[in-house]
Amino acid sequence: MKGCFFWANCRSKEPFPEEKDFSSLIDDLIEELDFVRARSLSAREVEDRFFVPFPGGGMTIFQAIGESSITIHTYPELSSFRLEISSCKLFSSLTAFSLLVEKSFIEGVRIGMISWEGKKLG
Repeated sequence: MKGCFFWANCRSKEPFPEEKDFSSLIDDLIEELDFVRARSLSAREVEDRFFVPFPGGGMTIFQAIGESSITIHTYPELSSFRLEISSCKLFSSLTAFSLLVEKSFIEGVRIGMISWEGKKLG
């Protein structure tokens, strides 16, 4: 079993990015990392992307993608957001990082990644 967990703590420029900016970021990550969108989970149709708004303008955005997922948690009061990518396939953290620094609404990025290859548990 192989896998990766990538995270990025990002500082945003003012004004704080909108939902459409984060959706565009997720779309770009899916394309650049060569992920395949999941159309169904447990043999039932589900929405591709979920948005959960919070008081004060924050939101969590979740995208299921086949063997992977992308989650963004926003903190507008801190002008920041956290990106998390969990995947059962290995991918390039450099590609994800490069895509983040190219976005016009981001002014600072700190990243981390854990990858593994080993036996399936259980």
